[in-house]
Amino acid sequence: MSEAEDRNKVVVHWLDRADESLASARDELAADRPLIAMNRLYYAAFYAASAALLAENQRFVKHSGVRAAVNLHFVQTGRIPPEMGQFYNELFDERQDVDYEPFANVSAEDVRARMAQCEEFLRRARSLIRSG
Repeated sequence: MSEAEDRNKVVVHWLDRADESLASARDELAADRPLIAMNRLYYAAFYAASAALLAENQRFVKHSGVRAAVNLHFVQTGRIPPEMGQFYNELFDERQDVDYEPFANVSAEDVRARMAQCEEFLRRARSLIRSG
């Protein structure tokens, strides 16, 4: 198998993980666990961003590297709108809060709003991969 074929398999894997994380966020929200749902939304976006970057042969070890690359490779080049980059940045920070702040509070309404944005982010990531 060629390097490009191997890379494409990993891209598909990360997109599948993004879909699984989004489905998990829906399940966690339905179970009235908004903190966990927010975490899963972040990971859905993270996996989708990782897939889109990898499709362009960009690999990152740290979450902060993916965050910076989304802004550099997709927002600053106009390939995704600034509000999608802002969404990713805010979701990154919100995930940090829900995972590490002892008294973090997120409402179901907050999660629902982020879920709609996350669904759009995943659509745009797939579009980047197809157009890449």
